[in-house]
Formats: sequence, structure tokens, C-alpha cells
Amino acid sequence: MAPIDDKTQSFPINNIDPTMPGIDLGMPNHGLAELVIVRGPSTGQNFVLDIPEVTIGRDPNCEVFLNDRTVSRRHAHLSLQGGRAVIEDLSSLNGTWVNGAIVSQAELTSGSSIQIGTFKMIFTLH
Repeated sequence: MAPIDDKTQSFPINNIDPTMPGIDLGMPNHGLAELVIVRGPSTGQNFVLDIPEVTIGRDPNCEVFLNDRTVSRRHAHLSLQGGRAVIEDLSSLNGTWVNGAIVSQAELTSGSSIQIGTFKMIFTLH
């Protein structure tokens, strides 16, 4: 049996098209937040964020599980409290990008784009 290579792979973010496609989220879940994958593996998958603290990463125990080696095991943390949403990079290899800029921490608004590895997601607050 071949050994499992679970190291995070480097991903050149400058190859990402900065344009954001339109998406249809269907019926809104009022009072909730969502992340919808609009580009990359699992395009179309959405995550309803109905708890105040969410971890995003390649570890299957993360609330937002992104199964790709361009994503660190514990890549980012998203906090939803008091009507605010804040994302924080957890010292990931490829960084966390919000609206085309690399960030260590950023406040999200409805419609913000988030790039984590090969995944581009749209954050929506209902």
C-alpha cells in the first residue's frame, strides 16, 4: 500500500479569474449565513452556517470541509456574532483571500467572495 501524502500543496492564486459568476441560492434561510462554492471542486455545494463559530479546512472534523490538498487542515475560522461575520486565516500555506485581497482577518458582508485554495465561495447573510 502506498503511503498517503497529506501535505498541503502550494496553489498560485494569481491564476484565479477575479470575476464572480452569478449564483442562485434559492429560498433564503432567514437569520442564517451560507457559503456557496462557485468555483473549484464541489461547485454548487453550500454550507448553512447556523452556529457562531465555524472552522474551514481539509480536516473532516471542520464544519466547512474542503477536500483538496490546496487547503490546509485548519485553514480559516469564521465567527458569526452580533450581526457581524469575521473570517481569520489560521496561518495557512496558501492564505485566505477576501474580495481578491489576501487577509489575515476580514469582516465579511453579504456577497463577499472568499478564496481558499482552489475553492471560491460566496458568503451570504440572510
